[in-house]
Amino acid sequence: LSIMLVVSMALAFYNQTDEFILGYLDPSKAAVGAYAVAVKGIDIIIMVITSLYAVYMPRADELYEKEKEEYKLLLSRSFNLTFFIAIPAIMTMIAMAYPIVSLISGGNLSGEYGNADLGLIILASMMLTYSLSDNIYTEILLPSKKEKYYMIIVSAGVVLNIGLSLLLGLLAFKNDPLIGVAIATMTTDIIVLVSLLFVSKKESFPVIFNLNNLKIILVGVVILAFTYVISPLLISALPFKGDSIWVSYLLGIILMVLIDGVIYLGSLYLLKEKMTRSLFLFRKKR
Repeated sequence: LSIMLVVSMALAFYNQTDEFILGYLDPSKAAVGAYAVAVKGIDIIIMVITSLYAVYMPRADELYEKEKEEYKLLLSRSFNLTFFIAIPAIMTMIAMAYPIVSLISGGNLSGEYGNADLGLIILASMMLTYSLSDNIYTEILLPSKKEKYYMIIVSAGVVLNIGLSLLLGLLAFKNDPLIGVAIATMTTDIIVLVSLLFVSKKESFPVIFNLNNLKIILVGVVILAFTYVISPLLISALPFKGDSIWVSYLLGIILMVLIDGVIYLGSLYLLKEKMTRSLFLFRKKR
């Protein structure tokens, strides 16, 4: 119970320190607002991913000791799901960062939310890194009674994030602390994930570093390049300009997501990716 309490506290600090630090570094609080805009979309995707694979947690705990092969299969499905959702979300958000944050900020991107789009690009990878770290904790470390490693790593991550944020915000990016804090958070998140991979490598390596996830990443890169080129053309072709530009942004995002979705699922189906194949097979059976 004490370990779980420390973990909960460490996670709370880990998720909330950025805005406190930005408030300290930027008395005008403009950077805090821009950062909040940047992370809104990211938080939604993380919440969707973690809520979807949360159903695997009780089953993982049950299978860990009794059915090793079933347990491995469950891990494979859960981590596959994380990649399947996170990768296209990351690529689309990076490619359409400007219209996304402009829409969220109410078209005020050139004002107090100036660098929110760059903040979104830097932080987008957290949709995968944070979700994978949570995957490892709930489905590997908890069933194997190794949650103390997660407590230590996340607690160290809090300290590292605070130190890096202050260092980058005060020195390297003193004129734009949002960028410094975003880089510090992204770096810390990667280090936390790498540390968790190290303590769970027997279970986590096979379900993360495999051909199936590589297929998802490769198609994701195609989505990134396609969206980066096509989305500005699509938005500029829409008739809404001036004060109504937000309509073009909204329609452009919706249309681009639909187009990307067709390309993404079609490409993965042709590549015989597991999640996509199972979705199509389930539809055929119905």
